[in-house]
Amino acid sequence: MEGKLYQFLETLKALNKKNIQIRQKGFIQTQFPLEKMEYQVQSDIVRMEDETHQKWIQINLNQVYDVELEKEIRLFLDNDTIIEIENRDV
Repeated sequence: MEGKLYQFLETLKALNKKNIQIRQKGFIQTQFPLEKMEYQVQSDIVRMEDETHQKWIQINLNQVYDVELEKEIRLFLDNDTIIEIENRDV
């Protein structure tokens, strides 16, 4: 799993300053854009936010049990939640 998380973080580097769409699926469902996304990692928490810092999401990487890196990124969390991250600039 550590290899997949490392690949996920490397993919986030490539998405830095891009326009992305976040979708959360599971017991709570939502979606929102992050314009010119910036991210940071601190103590196993990844925070992605837009350039105004008004829209953001934080994910505890210890809760991620699987990662899919295809057209869009999918993070599978322990609480039956899927976080999808899509690059809207392509």
